Amino acid sequence: MAIDKITTPAVTDDAITSPKLGTGDMTFPNGNLVFGTAGKGVYLGVTSATASNLLDDYEEGTWTPSIESNMGYSSVGYGQQLGSYTKIGNFVFFKFRLNITSGSTNGNRIEIGGLPFTSASSPDIGSGANWSYAPAGIVASVTTNLPQLWITSNNTQIAFYNTNGGSFVGSDLSSATIDFYIRGTYQTA
Repeated sequence: MAIDKITTPAVTDDAITSPKLGTGDMTFPNGNLVFGTAGKGVYLGVTSATASNLLDDYEEGTWTPSIESNMGYSSVGYGQQLGSYTKIGNFVFFKFRLNITSGSTNGNRIEIGGLPFTSASSPDIGSGANWSYAPAGIVASVTTNLPQLWITSNNTQIAFYNTNGGSFVGSDLSSATIDFYIRGTYQTA
């Protein structure tokens, strides 16, 4: 069923307030489906409305990744800090490029912060990230293994770990100037 305009008392300013359309599909040839208030959504693939099937949160945006204070670097200069995300329900899908053009590394675990939402409180959610591109400074690091990227509970940081579980620290890098290209997924609080 295509809806161009319904001319019944249920329509105000071309908005459908309570249509009785019967069965079948509904097609909007022009425009979007817009809810008049926040906190509403669409029940997907169900015959009865339950909270677990309600899609009521979708967002796209940008964010600015950065090295957390004194975490892997004592000082840092950036060339680019570009991040984007899509949030669907309570899951966030993100990617970023963090270009470090100058700096001084230290013996602390590397942490990149600024994720757009706080992670869930349960550490077993499976939140993490992976390398879109592994730069030479990582590949030729002291450990010679790509660090594992973990988003710990209740924060907005990505922590770097060695494959043995120990911290991957700034001084493990073969160069302080590096390009991080990372993407990942995590569940929000």
